[in-house]
This record gives sequence, structure tokens and C-alpha cells, in this order.
Amino acid sequence: MTLHDNSTPAVALVCHHHVGLGIMRSLGSLGVETYGVEGDSFSPALASRYCRGKFLLDIHSTPTDQSLQHLLQIGERIGRRALLIPTSDGR
Repeated sequence: MTLHDNSTPAVALVCHHHVGLGIMRSLGSLGVETYGVEGDSFSPALASRYCRGKFLLDIHSTPTDQSLQHLLQIGERIGRRALLIPTSDGR
């Protein structure tokens, strides 16, 4: 598979249960810049060679307004619009 445009970075939100690792490997191998947001610094996705940036945020225990503020700061650090990919529908 090839992408015609891989210029938009992807941010995997809560990289647990290897879902984030799958995102990193799949998109990263296609040349997409991938980033991970996770409360556990030992998440397998954050150790992927394709993970360009690691952001620690425990979204399950952080109040919603603080989580949103943190995600906005991550976007600012990346420097351009990015696709946020939630890996779970639970909070």
C-alpha cells in the first residue's frame, strides 16, 4: 500500500493493548509522522521506532478540561494540524 499524501501527522491517543503499536507501525512504515499520548511511559507503542514523539497524559484520571488543554499543547509542539486517533471509546 502507498499513500499519495503522508504529510499529516497522526497522534495515537491512549496507546494501550498494542492498538497504538499497530497504528505506529502501519502509518509509520508509510512515512507518516506518528506520535503517542499515553499515561504509561512503558507502553509498547511509545517504544516503536516509528514513534516520533511521546507525550505522557493519563486521560482516564485527568479532568477533561486539563486533558483538552494538554492535547492542544501537543498540537502546538507538533507545529501543524494532526489527525488524533483515539484507540478506545472509554474515558
